[in-house]
Amino acid sequence: MARKCKCRLCGKELTTDIAYCVQGKTKSYYCNKEEYDEVIKEQQIKNECMDYVAEIINMKFTPPAMMKLVNGLNEFYDYIVIKRAFKDNSDSIQWALINKKFSSEFAKYKYIISIVLNNIDKSYRSYLREQEEMKRLFNQVNTNSIDVEILNFDRNEVKTKKSSDISMFLED
Repeated sequence: MARKCKCRLCGKELTTDIAYCVQGKTKSYYCNKEEYDEVIKEQQIKNECMDYVAEIINMKFTPPAMMKLVNGLNEFYDYIVIKRAFKDNSDSIQWALINKKFSSEFAKYKYIISIVLNNIDKSYRSYLREQEEMKRLFNQVNTNSIDVEILNFDRNEVKTKKSSDISMFLED
């Protein structure tokens, strides 16, 4: 007999016989495998972001205070955009870490987050622009048809002599 459970992602009421079960320390239930894969992908992106932040501030791991500040940014921006903002401003951050004196570690983290926060919108707009370009490239349906004759071009037809005669390339 199936028991009632809740999806960890959306909170939907399910039964254990139809829910997607993930066995860890405890059982976790999701509506389907796609939702679970989405959660795992988001976690991987977050881990990559936190690893990059640790790399920027020259530490082996991201300190909890910095994690809290980065997670605060996640309320408004995805971790992909946050990581990109850190990359875009890495020179400014490195300059501040080398040249500025901070009264505490937390003050240093707040300063770094301020640099990122002041420039994250530019990184976000750049990210959106790239995503639109990618969509256009992949959704482009034969609008620019390829000339088959170009693909079947035989290199032996080209004269090896250096000349300015281009008549062989012109159509009759």
